[in-house]
Amino acid sequence: MNLACDVCGLEFTKKRNLVRHKFFHTGEKPYVCEVCGKAFSWKSNLTKHHLVHTKEKDFICHVCDKRFARLRSLEEHWLTHTGEKPFACTMCSKSFGNKSGLRKHHRTHTDEKPFVCYLCQKGFSSKSSLKYHYRNHVNERPFKCDICGRGFIRNYRLKTHYLTHSNEKPFKCKICNKTFSWRSTLNRHLLCHTQEKPFECPVCGKAFNQNSHLKRHGKTHTNKKRYVCKNCGKRFSLKSCLDVHRRIHTDEKPFQCELCEKSFRQMSALKAHYLVHTGEKPFECETCGKTFSCKTGLNRHRRNHTGKKPFVCDVCNKAFFEKSFLKRHYLIHTNKKSFECDICNKEFPLKSYLNSHYRRIHEDSKKMYECDVCKKAFRLQWNLKAHYRIHTNEKPFKCDICTREFNQSSSLKRHFRIHTNEKPFACDLCNRAFSRKADLKKHNITHSLNEKSFKCDKCDSAFSRKEYLKAHFRTHANEKQFICDVCGKIFLKLIVLYKHFRSHTKEKPFVCDVCSRALAQKDSLYKHYFTHSKEKPFICDVCNKVFSQKSLLDAHYITHNNERSFPCDLCNKAFFTKSHLLRHCRTHTNEKPFVCDQCDKSFSEKYLFNCHYRIHLDKKP
Repeated sequence: MNLACDVCGLEFTKKRNLVRHKFFHTGEKPYVCEVCGKAFSWKSNLTKHHLVHTKEKDFICHVCDKRFARLRSLEEHWLTHTGEKPFACTMCSKSFGNKSGLRKHHRTHTDEKPFVCYLCQKGFSSKSSLKYHYRNHVNERPFKCDICGRGFIRNYRLKTHYLTHSNEKPFKCKICNKTFSWRSTLNRHLLCHTQEKPFECPVCGKAFNQNSHLKRHGKTHTNKKRYVCKNCGKRFSLKSCLDVHRRIHTDEKPFQCELCEKSFRQMSALKAHYLVHTGEKPFECETCGKTFSCKTGLNRHRRNHTGKKPFVCDVCNKAFFEKSFLKRHYLIHTNKKSFECDICNKEFPLKSYLNSHYRRIHEDSKKMYECDVCKKAFRLQWNLKAHYRIHTNEKPFKCDICTREFNQSSSLKRHFRIHTNEKPFACDLCNRAFSRKADLKKHNITHSLNEKSFKCDKCDSAFSRKEYLKAHFRTHANEKQFICDVCGKIFLKLIVLYKHFRSHTKEKPFVCDVCSRALAQKDSLYKHYFTHSKEKPFICDVCNKVFSQKSLLDAHYITHNNERSFPCDLCNKAFFTKSHLLRHCRTHTNEKPFVCDQCDKSFSEKYLFNCHYRIHLDKKP
């Protein structure tokens, strides 16, 4: 009668052979050498081992003088010098120097895993893999570094660890000259140059350049999330992901930039941050050649070419360019309300909804938080903090496509629609779409151009736009004004006065790093950059004409619908753009704001001033 193994199904004719075979699965080693304490699963292996202690090593390798107790051991060792690999795999033709190596390799084709951990039932294709795995359970680290005391499960990991102390990097990439501590890292690095991704997921077809990355990815399909956060209950398929997540609760940021001392929760975030200091942009768009400092920036940019919105709401099927936009949108469905009104305690899922509620319901309520610079008051403390960035000129929100910076996250979101060409605000009369709600409101006025629905309750003046009415209100309110002590011009904001003052001092602090041209305003420098890059990211959705600046696109749009939104208050003549209106107004006031600093001659138009200024430039030697 045949006896079958209940783990792998292998059959045996004798019970003792079955018992001995099961030691493979359990990892049990009942046969211990009384001389050195080494343990074995089989008695025959212990007997062979005894020769190490009792028998002389008569078999000597004449190349390296290593001695062996058995001739077979010497023969196997000899193959390491000759490079001979006589044991070939019949499935893939790969060769090995010994028979045991071939047996281990063969299991990669059959997916046989006869060695099972008796603690967690995980299977392994080799006995040594089971041995190393078992050390994870008992936390055994027998290979210790004598420099820092760190322990390792395997000896080769200790050897590679030693290189971190010696800083030795003997393996050099022939393409980019980058050096590495060990060959395996060099081999992985070479795949970056070849773009080769040999490891493909059999479930979804996604390819990877490292087998370890494929294995990690494979766990996303199993839906097994064994690692649970004790603080919030969130589950993870990988222990490393749980470890990173825990740092959110502990606020631990162990990875610090040695240049600016900024700290990060993940090493990958620190590496991406370093590129800010080096200016390196290793991620290149294969369509237009534009480069980025991080891969997420490249992925976002690629959607400009494809128009793809990969993040889809599984409730209402609405699609988004960004995962963060989808998460924000989900709050509407989950009924989670994180933003509470501090006046009436009403809750809202989105910050924008709370702001809208404040404007509609509590417009006249007390504003508790006052800015100590300009005395402007706010109902919420975080509104004051956001406002304060205007004075400090702090701009923490950076566009990872064009690197433009903003002091408000909402400004960055609005700006990002320029790159994605997203226009969520549509006119219900003519279907024209806009990227900003404010632009839609301005446009709506053009449908009722002659209506002046915004009336002043103090002097009966009427205006076609709300911002005109607000500007008019300041004449009644005697609102604090900032006066230029050179020309007497009045400004309602201090920052605008600062900008204006540069027209007197001729200060131009913003310098182009391409042609060294200096400009007075930062936004002027940003616009100037497009003259070098020839980039025209603003596209007309009517005729597909492209522009380097949004203001030029807005002015162009008006030529399609013949809207003259800017009327002159003196002669009622209307113009397409505000700049055209201002130029026209000078015909009434005879104002000539463009003054030549060489001969004091003044001009009403900038282009006339430029033509005149060339006369002085030509005179210079």
